[in-house]
Parts: sequence; structure tokens; C-alpha cells
Amino acid sequence: MLLALLSITLFAVLSAAAGIHAFRAVGERLDVIDRRVPPTVAALELSRSAERIIAAAPALLAVNDRARRDELKAALAYEVAQLNERLLALRSDGPQALPLAPIDTLVGSLTARLQELDGLVARRLETNDRVAALRRRVFDTNAEIQRLLGPWLDVLDSQVVRASQDVQPAAWPEAEPAGHNLPSLIALQRLTQSAQRQVGAAVDLLAEVSTAEQLRRIDVLEFQLGLALRELVQTAAGLDPRLRPLFLEQVGHLRRISDGPSALAEARRQEIALQRAGSETLAAISDLSNQLSAQVDRLGRVARSEVGDAVRDALSVQQASTRTMATLVSLSLLTSALIAWLYVGRNILRRLSSLSDRMLAIAS
Repeated sequence: MLLALLSITLFAVLSAAAGIHAFRAVGERLDVIDRRVPPTVAALELSRSAERIIAAAPALLAVNDRARRDELKAALAYEVAQLNERLLALRSDGPQALPLAPIDTLVGSLTARLQELDGLVARRLETNDRVAALRRRVFDTNAEIQRLLGPWLDVLDSQVVRASQDVQPAAWPEAEPAGHNLPSLIALQRLTQSAQRQVGAAVDLLAEVSTAEQLRRIDVLEFQLGLALRELVQTAAGLDPRLRPLFLEQVGHLRRISDGPSALAEARRQEIALQRAGSETLAAISDLSNQLSAQVDRLGRVARSEVGDAVRDALSVQQASTRTMATLVSLSLLTSALIAWLYVGRNILRRLSSLSDRMLAIAS
């Protein structure tokens, strides 16, 4: 009887031990999953921050006013701070086995490139302002020249009409017989009109320089502008002596806008160079963002692989423990049946039946 009870108790203890082992093993795997899930979530947030940064960078490059640039700069600074904060959290919470060193390098390079892009945009805005100011000076100078030439042409037109009608001209510029003055008046009129057209052509060239997109085109326009200004100086030599110094003064304004290190063409070249440098920096930022996304995806794959391994191990332990406990319970039931049949039925009950028969015989 003692051996039978001990065998049944042994099976119960083995079943309990198998269950406890299964619970501990599953708990260890769940702990692994719990350690791997936060890095996975942090890696996902890191990737989203990088995507928001790469989405805002082109807008920063294309900005045309300082208020918008400050707004985008603040938004990018916030996203970079969030990126570094999530990387710090990932570094402190993530396991040492995760590949974080490449991500650190890429985040540092991305931050440096964003600062470089912001500096290029600031310089480009300054150059834009300088180009716009020079363009306004061109148009203002053109307006001054037109205000200067317009009255002279009106006077010359009236004098040509009077001379053609053989009428005594006014006392200005000289009071001479109209017939003697008509050829010189017509020549002076044509020369003044030619100066007006040449000024318009030079202003058009300067306006085109301010919006040219190719450096070769700027070189061609600069050469044509030099020729136009020289023609203006030559034309000014034949103008009325009272008009000539005023006209040459305005032509000098156009020459200062077109020549020298602070000229419109040079400012436009700097603007194009800054735009190209910004495009190259933006391409580098995009490449860094792609590399960062690839590293974050790799990090996520490592974390997901470890989580998957832990889940598979937990399922394997659970299945093995289930089979073990089912085996132990089956053995326990089988042992109980054998004890009931062999020991209790064939031994105890047989003896009790024999004793009962004898007691009944004695009683009879």
C-alpha cells in the first residue's frame, strides 16, 4: 500500500515539476520578448523621424523668405532633437547585441548635413536679396533715363515739326531758322531715340541676367551687355551737350550694376552656385536618410528575429511540457488502474471475500 501511494505521489510531483519548468521557461521567453519590443518600437519611431526630416529638407531648400525659413528650421531642429532623443533611448534600453554604431554615425552625419543645408539656404536668401536689390536698381535707373530722355524727345519732335513747317522754333535749344536746323534736329532726334532703345536693350539684358539659370548663358549675356554699354557711351557722345552728362551719369549706374565683384551677373552666379550646392547637400541628406532607414530596418529585423525565436522557443517549451505532463498523467492513471486491479482487486478484495466467507461459515 505504501509503495502504491508513493508511486502515485511521485507521478503527481513529476507533473507539478514539469508544469513549473514550463512556466519558468515560458516566462524567460516572455522576458526576452519584453526586452526586444521597446527597441523595435524605438527603431520604428526613429525611422519615422528620419522620414519627416527628409520630407522637410526639400521645402527648406526651396524657401524664398526668411520667415518661412525660420519656421522650417525650427521644425527640422525639433525633428532632429526627437531623432537624437529616440536614439539615446534606444541606446540605453536596447541590448548590446543590436547594431547601433552605424546608426550613431549616420545620425551625426545627417545632423551635420542639415546644418550645412541651413547655412546654404541662409546665404542663398542673402544673395537673393542682393539680386533683387540690384534688379530694382536696374529698373529705377531705367525709369530715370526714360524720364530724362522723354522730355528731350518731346521737344525734339516739336522742333522737327516746326522746322518741317518752316516755322521759327522756340528759343530752346537755339533760336535759328528752321530750315537750317532740320537735318541736325532729325539726326539728334534719331540719336536720342537710338539711345532710348539701347538703354531698353541693356535693361532687358540685365533683367535676363538676374533670372538666367545657366552659367554659360550669363557669360553670353555679360558679353552682350558690355557691348551694349560701350555703344551707349558712343551714342552719348552725339547727344545734346546739356543732356550728355546727365545721360552718362545714368549709364554709369548701369555699368556699376553690370561690372565688378558686386555686379548683378556675379551675384546671380553665386545664387546658382548656392542652389546647386543645396541640391547636392539635399541629395546627400536623401542618401543618408536611405542608409539610416536601411540600418533601422536591419535593427528591426534583428529585434523581430529575436522576438520570433523567443516566441518559437516558448511554443516549443509549451508543447514539450504539454506532452510531458500528458505522459505523466497517463502513467499516473495507468499506475492507479494497475494498483486497483492487481493489488486492491486481486489481493485485498480477494482476501476480504475469503475472510467474509469464513466468517459466514463460522456463523453458520
